[in-house]
Amino acid sequence: MPEITPADNRDEYSVHLNPDYGSGIFRRRIHLAAESGRVVAQLEDSAHGFRATLEHDGTVVTGIRGESLRTPYDICAGATEPIKAFVGQRIDTPAARIVRIINPFKNCTHLYDLSALALEMCQLHETTGATERQIDVIIPDEQGEPVDARVLIDGDEVLLWQVLNWQITGPAEVAGKPFYRGFAAWVNETLSGLESTAAFALQKGYLVSESRRYDMNAIAGQAPEIQEGMKDICYTYSSERVNTGIRLRDTMRDFTDCEEQLLTFK
Repeated sequence: MPEITPADNRDEYSVHLNPDYGSGIFRRRIHLAAESGRVVAQLEDSAHGFRATLEHDGTVVTGIRGESLRTPYDICAGATEPIKAFVGQRIDTPAARIVRIINPFKNCTHLYDLSALALEMCQLHETTGATERQIDVIIPDEQGEPVDARVLIDGDEVLLWQVLNWQITGPAEVAGKPFYRGFAAWVNETLSGLESTAAFALQKGYLVSESRRYDMNAIAGQAPEIQEGMKDICYTYSSERVNTGIRLRDTMRDFTDCEEQLLTFK
């Protein structure tokens, strides 16, 4: 990902703090449902709601349809177009390779990642017959001390890392690794299987969990360019759009005590 640092991500919104931050939990749920020739992938967290429906012939992707169900900016909805680059890709394309074929920075980060997971689910269904997968990311609000960030896959805890200020602080074997510069290369070199899936899910979830710190309604009506540190990270923050969209009002949700509402898109 681009060179994002904690300072880049926080300072521009520092005058719009969320007074309730510190007592809640960021939750993200991803659900993948596979059947013959089709995968429906859904994602919801405090800031987003997306769905991607991917069709395939057992070898390559034959169609994909994205739905922007809840987004922070009005122009995010246009990001359903770039993911059509997945059409024609082999369903056994490794995740580490797909990012070299389809530029993630031209896409919505979250819809792109959801589509890539749907692609993996196609292959899993074809090879093992698996029909469902659920990924849950759980990150308590930080209050100056490391918090236990967890990733569950199909209800089983796959990762439990302590994190603080964009860095992994524990356990010892991963302490000191950042969630930004060099993270993807490190994961690809050292982790595999479900651990790799969980690590990337936690990284992307951590990025979004930062939004809980702020009162986003305080910047409703403003363009994405207000957050200079995010420029060119994704579809909405691209140079050609960053001054054209507007921040929408009442798009944030708090799932701290109601995880059962995830993927209801209310």
